[in-house]
Amino acid sequence: LERLRRRYRRFVGIACAMLAFDILFLKMEIIPDNWRIPLVILLDFYFIVCGCMDFWLYTQTGKIDVFTMSVREIASIAIMCRKRHHQFMCVLIPFAICILIVFAFLLSDDRSAQIGAIVGGLIGGGAGFVVYRRMMSDYKIIAGGHADLDDE
Repeated sequence: LERLRRRYRRFVGIACAMLAFDILFLKMEIIPDNWRIPLVILLDFYFIVCGCMDFWLYTQTGKIDVFTMSVREIASIAIMCRKRHHQFMCVLIPFAICILIVFAFLLSDDRSAQIGAIVGGLIGGGAGFVVYRRMMSDYKIIAGGHADLDDE
């Protein structure tokens, strides 16, 4: 449970750090002038949404009290959070793909930058998948095999 919560807390921190970092795109000459502000706004919106979703999951998993709650209550909260995690991914993954497409469009004159954006997206997607599998494993442990609660 604590490992799962630490991951969500770390993701919130990363989202906040990216809000500060993406301002650097305002000075990048590789990005066309008329796209710098809209790009930063797009990235800010994405990272705010990411941070809010991860913070919500962090607070919800924090409601689990293994000392006072029944196994069924713990499993119910874990299963609900796992479902929300998947729903949030259904929003964030297409959004991230759109951002990569915007980068590919903006960097259409620079083939190496395009390749860098694509490779970075693939590496990020692969790393994200590994973390996702670990988190789902944590949820499975917390839920304790109460798959019957999935239908509630």
